[in-house]
Amino acid sequence: MASNFNTYYESIDSDFWRNLCVEKGVLRQYDKGELFAEEGRIAKYLGYIKSGSLKYVVYATDVIGVSLLPS
Repeated sequence: MASNFNTYYESIDSDFWRNLCVEKGVLRQYDKGELFAEEGRIAKYLGYIKSGSLKYVVYATDVIGVSLLPS
């Protein structure tokens, strides 16, 4: 399963987006628990994480056939 996880990352030119953020962006700091983007709302920003981490959470009730437990 790990080989199929987030395969779309392979087609993204991450260096381009990182350089765009670094060269043209404004450094912003978010507090723990503060939202960067939210479901149902148009995101205002594109980001590159310089330090720290970002918690990405998806809530779904319509997922079929996925198991995170070993077989």
